[in-house]
Amino acid sequence: MKFTSVKRNHRDVAQKATLSLPLSQFMRQVCDDFIELRRERVSFGKNRVIGGFATIGKYSAIGLIHCQDGDGRKVRNQGPESGRVNGFRNVQQLLQLAHKFRRPVVVCFADSSSSSGTAIAELHEALGLPKHILSQWYLDVPIILVVLTSKSAYDIFGVWLADKAIALEQTQFVMTLHDRGKNRRILMSTEELVRGRIIDMAVAVPSNLACHSQTVMLYRLRGALIQMLDEISHVSPSELMVRRQAKVARVKAIAVDVCSRVK
Repeated sequence: MKFTSVKRNHRDVAQKATLSLPLSQFMRQVCDDFIELRRERVSFGKNRVIGGFATIGKYSAIGLIHCQDGDGRKVRNQGPESGRVNGFRNVQQLLQLAHKFRRPVVVCFADSSSSSGTAIAELHEALGLPKHILSQWYLDVPIILVVLTSKSAYDIFGVWLADKAIALEQTQFVMTLHDRGKNRRILMSTEELVRGRIIDMAVAVPSNLACHSQTVMLYRLRGALIQMLDEISHVSPSELMVRRQAKVARVKAIAVDVCSRVK
């Protein structure tokens, strides 16, 4: 899929509009309050996952913000041995807090780096991924995924089993399809994934880069998050399981459809 000049312009607008603040700070401003608990390196290249308690409107949630290193704050330097503590294991502790306190999980993907390929995890990290997926599958509170980048840096739907997903209208998603023993990397737009009911809501980015655009983005994203929380926060664990099964089926269906179209 190739970008037209208009689409390129919209993509650039999406990135510039959200980069006037570091994206981790942008997400913090969407929240009424964010109390950081810990940040750990996970198997997403140079990403950190910042975890904390977030308040959004009347809702309390566990917030996880994926962001690049070097967002202006010092982080603990992990040596070779301490680095072997699986980043996914630390995320598990935050998911356990969500279960314990019955709080929804809001995951914000805020890595502004462009994608040149799927992030390759170290062996000890890769081994933690299946447990990471399984723990989400059985988590009895909802998970909301927010994507604030112009292009996802890896197959994000293979890492997070979101009950609800929000993305920028201009975001392009990388999907890895397994076809005849080969992996194909396909770019899909937010619009396509909304039609396939993989993404539940697209947030428009202001085409005007005036100083108020940041405020407009904060307002729109906050409203979208509160709407998602209104829709999903009271869903029972059994219904969450049914919804997750249905979403996985839709992801498989859209993958089959894309494979048939690219052959």
